[in-house]
Amino acid sequence: ATTEIYTLSLHDALPISSRNPLRAEGKTLKAAAEPLSAEGDVDLKKVTAAADKVEEAGAPAKEKMKACTDFILAKSTEIKAVDLPGMPPSEAKTKLADLLKRISETTRANDSTLLSAKTAKDKAVKKLEAQKKLATSEAVFTKYAKGGVIGKAEVTKYAQGEFSFKLPAATVEKIWKTIVKDGKGVKKEQFQALKVAVGVAREMGMDATRRAERLEREDRKSVV
Repeated sequence: ATTEIYTLSLHDALPISSRNPLRAEGKTLKAAAEPLSAEGDVDLKKVTAAADKVEEAGAPAKEKMKACTDFILAKSTEIKAVDLPGMPPSEAKTKLADLLKRISETTRANDSTLLSAKTAKDKAVKKLEAQKKLATSEAVFTKYAKGGVIGKAEVTKYAQGEFSFKLPAATVEKIWKTIVKDGKGVKKEQFQALKVAVGVAREMGMDATRRAERLEREDRKSVV
């Protein structure tokens, strides 16, 4: 009799049956994550909103999963009761195994959905950051380019305007020989190399200035 009572409890108390709200929560979670799998241009607001919905839907799913687990832990001894002599074999053990299997499957599915949502959001953020950097770089290139390329005079203007650095003529010639292949100017696809070269030249110039200032201070101290 005790076994049959807990067999009924498993069916009624655990949210895992065909009328199961836990499965409904899992479907809600999956539906909330659906927009995150869409291809095409990334809209950070939409991706963030979808990810937030997934997180929101994940909370009740986790709560119901916890209720299932807590119930089984609390009643495991009674559920696993031995078959009574002269009575038909109890279905409690079989139902328990089935429930544990479905709890495990549902947990994995929900965790996978939540992880996928977070991954999609992180990917969207990184993609948008890259797009913004590219757009900024293209805008700067367009600012100094003439006829689709940046000439020698514009390289000097670029260094002054974007780095506040007066690029020595010898450095301009060195950059030109290293980056420009056809002699016409720096192309858009070569612009990143120009940016790096000017940045390195500026750092080297600053190092030279600091070294000169240090030597000057040391000379003054030696005179004193």
